[in-house]
Amino acid sequence: MKNRRKSVRGILVLALLMAMFHAFPVFADSWQQQGNKWRWVKDDGSYPVSCWQWIDGDQDGVSECYYFDKDGYMLSSTTTPDGYQVDELGEWIQNGALMIKIRGDIKYPYGPGNMRANDFEHANFCKMTNDQWKETKNAIEAFRQQYIKDGMSDLEKEIRIIEWLVGNCSYEKGEDWSRGTAYSCIVLGKAQCSGYADAFLQTAKLCGLDVRYVYNERHAWNLVKLDGDWYHVDVTWEDPIGKQNYGFGNLSNRYINLTDDQIRAVEYHSTWETPELAAAGTKYGPAVVAECLAKESRQ
Repeated sequence: MKNRRKSVRGILVLALLMAMFHAFPVFADSWQQQGNKWRWVKDDGSYPVSCWQWIDGDQDGVSECYYFDKDGYMLSSTTTPDGYQVDELGEWIQNGALMIKIRGDIKYPYGPGNMRANDFEHANFCKMTNDQWKETKNAIEAFRQQYIKDGMSDLEKEIRIIEWLVGNCSYEKGEDWSRGTAYSCIVLGKAQCSGYADAFLQTAKLCGLDVRYVYNERHAWNLVKLDGDWYHVDVTWEDPIGKQNYGFGNLSNRYINLTDDQIRAVEYHSTWETPELAAAGTKYGPAVVAECLAKESRQ
């Protein structure tokens, strides 16, 4: 803990000296001071605004989380607009403990990912308690040990994840986030669309897939990356309401690996909030998914 805080102070001191003396040009993301305020300025000159940001300032593989206001300045020694605490260095703390994220660790620290729901990369992780996430992660690890085998392609992993989620969860709408997380889908077995999408993202990440969470005012689903191309996948709609015979060896294959144009033709999917990722892949579209399912049924 002390070493981490010393290293962060070192970053800020170094940035301060650079700002004061203009000794070195800035070629990479770095802390920059304006008066008594700090910004995290990227190499293109932009900076985070009204959001949380994980930052590994000294490139040691360990990131701390900072909140930046509407003008891009780091908050410190205060409560953030969404109710979390940051210390005098601007670092997110919880119950007096510094929250960190280790490079490549998709298990997350024990606390919210970036403190907002409907997040493209972390989905609704922040809506789970520490205990809920531990229980969810343990269930995912058990699934991974049983069903994800060496030599499986990313497509095969994707299909197996969908089968597992559909076979173990039933659609149930909630008035709050009680049905909107991976915990509700995987552990409780009851979820609405946001819960299915969060469960797919958290499971896929732990299985080594590159995946995103997308949503609009009425629905949520996912993007998955296969061999460099993005595809839409809607696990919720692969689990028909009232049907109990879907799951392993039996998927409808109507909402797996669709392009942007294909998903737009589906009700409730005409628009979505997402990073600028185009889903135009066809190599692993529905026809190939059908072949994969047929191969699985013969084994």
